[in-house]
Amino acid sequence: MENLNRSNNQNVPFIKRTINGQEFTVLIHFQDGCRESAQEKVKRMLRADVQNAEISV
Repeated sequence: MENLNRSNNQNVPFIKRTINGQEFTVLIHFQDGCRESAQEKVKRMLRADVQNAEISV
């Protein structure tokens, strides 16, 4: 994870990846005082995806 300097003098963390020759930059942002950490949020999102997935056997 890196930091990007924004015009309002704040460092914004971001992830940069190259997939099939295309470069993607994803800015990471959370509100101050949020209830969950980034790790907790990802876990929650993954659980929801698994629960909502249509599984065919």
